[in-house]
Amino acid sequence: MKAIVRDNYGSADVLKLEDVNQPTIGDDQVLLRVHSSSINVGDQLRIRGQPYVMRLALGLFRPRLRGTGLDVAGRNRSCDEIGGDYFDFIRRADMTARSLSLVVGDVSGHGLDAALLMTTAWGFLRMRASQGGTLGDIVEDMNRHLVDDLEGSNHFMTLFFLTVDLAGRRLEWVRAGHDPAQRYDPVRDRFDELEGYGLALGIDDAAVYPEATMGGLAPGQVIAVGTDGIWEARDRSGVMFGKARFKDLIRRHHRQAAGAILEAIFQDLAEHTRGGHAEDDMTLVIVKIEADPRAMSAAAYEI
Repeated sequence: MKAIVRDNYGSADVLKLEDVNQPTIGDDQVLLRVHSSSINVGDQLRIRGQPYVMRLALGLFRPRLRGTGLDVAGRNRSCDEIGGDYFDFIRRADMTARSLSLVVGDVSGHGLDAALLMTTAWGFLRMRASQGGTLGDIVEDMNRHLVDDLEGSNHFMTLFFLTVDLAGRRLEWVRAGHDPAQRYDPVRDRFDELEGYGLALGIDDAAVYPEATMGGLAPGQVIAVGTDGIWEARDRSGVMFGKARFKDLIRRHHRQAAGAILEAIFQDLAEHTRGGHAEDDMTLVIVKIEADPRAMSAAAYEI
């Protein structure tokens, strides 16, 4: 599996990532040591000038992926120094070796309070996912936890929790108040929205979160999971970037690697906003089906 992870300030990308060690937190930087067949052992990503909380968060959210068959890229860009968006790759207790779970979350608001709530949610989700159960079970437990944590705070959290099941050639997901993810199939030249009902987290402790599924995974398909800060980004005259433009970029760049698709979208966002201050955090994960899922080896990834 290849992966590209880019920090909030665009400092570096890592191609064909096989293993990322835990970061060392220093006074002014985070060091991530990369081991990969395409990068010399000992090469390092250096993330400078981050506030301590964000440096810690950036280190914790680095995936450790190994295997073949998927091409994965993700990026988070905060509108303030730190924000409430995040993405992560989750090892669920009952997952098969040929599946990958990922989550994109968005805590309402910006700044330190949103970032702290985000780290609380991140920790609980990882802990709960390690105990087993369906996606719906995990998200319902997380919602009950957040209802208690967020009481009186005027905050809530949207979430998209997705499993790419390579062996079953299907997607499984839960959508908790989050914008639908998109799957682009170049053979049909069609986008499929990964819809589904679910209230945002932290509002109603009795809310239920049903799972949805979609089959037909095939090589060349592109899956995009993002936050609304991307398509709601405005230019100086107030015009939104929009989902049509977002989809068109995926269509035009679908033959490229996941990291190149990600880069094309963020470059076009920069052109659209022309360096203006973003009003919302932006997070995007691109997953590209690289090999025939039926022919994949059993060792798909490690987190």
